[in-house]
Amino acid sequence: MKMQDPKGMLLTPEQRDKQAKDLLFKALALAGIEAGWVFHASPGNRYFEFKGEQLDLATMIGDLASNKITAQSWREQCRTWGLPRVRFVDLVAGSSPSVLA
Repeated sequence: MKMQDPKGMLLTPEQRDKQAKDLLFKALALAGIEAGWVFHASPGNRYFEFKGEQLDLATMIGDLASNKITAQSWREQCRTWGLPRVRFVDLVAGSSPSVLA
């Protein structure tokens, strides 16, 4: 699947990267809520909680995109977080879509 530019706009590579990360954030948030995650939000504080663990999705997605987390570690972590086997696009540069959960 290919993400399209908004009508009448040509996004920069940085804007495309942000758009892809935002989409992944939303998909993970929905999958997490279905898996029993609880969302907490207060001024300056936003996170998900699962079995007493605080999950900061934005940081995790950034770590995945910058290769601080390997695809294998990501898969294992998703299982720990109770995420179903959902097909997500791998943000690791140069790789094709894969199952990360």
